[in-house]
Amino acid sequence: MALQPLAEALMNEQQIPGAVLGIWHVGQLELLTLGITNIEHPLPVTAATHFQIGSISKSYVATAIMRLVERGQLGLDDRVRAHLPHFALQDEAVADQVTVRHLLTHSSGWLGDYFNDFGWGDGALAHMVAQIGTLPQITPLGTHYSYNNAAFAIAGRLIEGVAGEPFERAMARLIFEPLALTQSAYFPHALITRSVAAGHRVEEGDVTVTRPWAMGRAAHPAGGIVQTMGDLLTYAQSHMDGNESLLSEASKAAMRRAQQRIDSQQQMGLSWFLTEIDGVPILSHGGATNGQIALLQIVPSQQFAVGALTNSDNGSAFTSQMVAEATAQRLGLRATAPQRLPLPPNASDYVGRYEAPADRVELRIEGDALLIKETPKGGFPTPNAPPPPTPDAVRAMFCGEDEIVIIEGISKDKRATFIRNEAGQIAYLRIWGRLHEREENGV
Repeated sequence: MALQPLAEALMNEQQIPGAVLGIWHVGQLELLTLGITNIEHPLPVTAATHFQIGSISKSYVATAIMRLVERGQLGLDDRVRAHLPHFALQDEAVADQVTVRHLLTHSSGWLGDYFNDFGWGDGALAHMVAQIGTLPQITPLGTHYSYNNAAFAIAGRLIEGVAGEPFERAMARLIFEPLALTQSAYFPHALITRSVAAGHRVEEGDVTVTRPWAMGRAAHPAGGIVQTMGDLLTYAQSHMDGNESLLSEASKAAMRRAQQRIDSQQQMGLSWFLTEIDGVPILSHGGATNGQIALLQIVPSQQFAVGALTNSDNGSAFTSQMVAEATAQRLGLRATAPQRLPLPPNASDYVGRYEAPADRVELRIEGDALLIKETPKGGFPTPNAPPPPTPDAVRAMFCGEDEIVIIEGISKDKRATFIRNEAGQIAYLRIWGRLHEREENGV
């Protein structure tokens, strides 16, 4: 594969032990397998190696819900309580009004980065949803996009309730079995006899295996699928134009319809992130677990999909660059690099501290750029988990009105937006998909 030299260079640069790049284009499948599964017990990564795909799993959940919608068992604008009568939240009005659509578009407004382990029994999701009922409401229902893992636990519980069976069995019946995804699973006991990648952490030049490997059953709707690249690309084909193996064209169109604005280049559909290059619509979703990073991109009209799976928390530069390069080489579609604008006269207005439950972000001016310093607070994969190492500060430049772009590090070219209140004051910074509330007095 012509992409191999770039892939190897990025793996060496980012100290990634193992990776897979997969391309499906008009009926042809290509795989590039690189490196090893586990530095402690090294085996070569092959086409049979299973990786955690993390939050790409959310698109499977949304697809399963659309299948239930097609059967008339569920409606996108149904209130959650229509199917989970005892559903409760801290804000009673939100609990009464929140819909399935809110869950799938990350617009429910409560604390989203909540993870916990309620064991491996069939009641894990029910316990998770009950605990979500204690989380604070951060923004009004339906007003803003802010990435919400907790909402997908509720979506998974909805599937259980409507299907009348445990979540994983329902997902097998609705997705895995119709597509013959025999190399896909949720449970560690189903994977222990297979080739499975371990996650790794890179810290100060040292690479170590991350533990725990599994997130727990309550996290399955938000990010629990473990599968081969072949299965991931088989699933991707079901979302291409003309393929009705799972969903009708009308249902696929509904999933691709913009629901929430993220930034000037990206919008939120029903679980899919929506962009365009040269007017060509593109679907994508990424995933991050404890030491594994993944990305899937689909160009439905071109019968094209590309996926990248890594077993390193340093894998985001690999996944984003390899997916972009594969799309450019095969389809001639290359996104324009974000423009870099000089600091505006009111640049000091943006300086300050922005808080979210999972991390704190501080902005200050350094030379001709903004300096972004993130301080993680922990809470993954359980509420009392310590924070990961604090990353180095990175520089960002303005690329539009109230929009900046990171210009270095593993988040290079990622955009962030400032959101103003009705009085025109900066109220939030949306960065890495999450809303961060501005502290009144800044830094």
